Amino acid sequence: MDTEQDGHWHFQPEPFEGESFSHFLGRYCALNCITPSGLAQHTLAGSVAIGRWRKLRYIPPPSEEQLQRLAEITGVSRERLSALLPQQPMQIGTIRLCAACYAEQPYHRTHWQYKSTDYCERHGLALLARCPCCKASFPIPAEWETGMCLRCGKAFADLAKLQKQVVVPQHRSRGASTKSP
Repeated sequence: MDTEQDGHWHFQPEPFEGESFSHFLGRYCALNCITPSGLAQHTLAGSVAIGRWRKLRYIPPPSEEQLQRLAEITGVSRERLSALLPQQPMQIGTIRLCAACYAEQPYHRTHWQYKSTDYCERHGLALLARCPCCKASFPIPAEWETGMCLRCGKAFADLAKLQKQVVVPQHRSRGASTKSP
């Protein structure tokens, strides 16, 4: 389905605060009925690059030219897209989430993937690395369109009551790097 008009796609979602680049790409593709390979073709980034970004793999990171082309297509500034990229080393291979945060605003946050983040500071809950109901790994954020476990169908938002409360040692300061903003 070709919804392109004047160099932009019909739907131009704004990134959410702290949203992961992967989740934003997934939302953009879903809203515009475009496949990841279609996005790759239009951004001139290539399917391999788009595939890596969808899987939260940013080595090498998107080039300035790739970000600029993506900005032209999505209607989101290059600077705003760049801000979606991780600013710290990431936990790769295991997708993590705070179901309580997801219940409040349903999108994947970049900081959940930081190696330095063990738990959600806002809710005092351990991040989930797999569905507590069926033990399945979570899909990549670009595929979170339904917001539920692909194996058992449990909604991510409903998993909050199954998250474990975290006891934070007193010696950790307010800004310790193992906490999630």
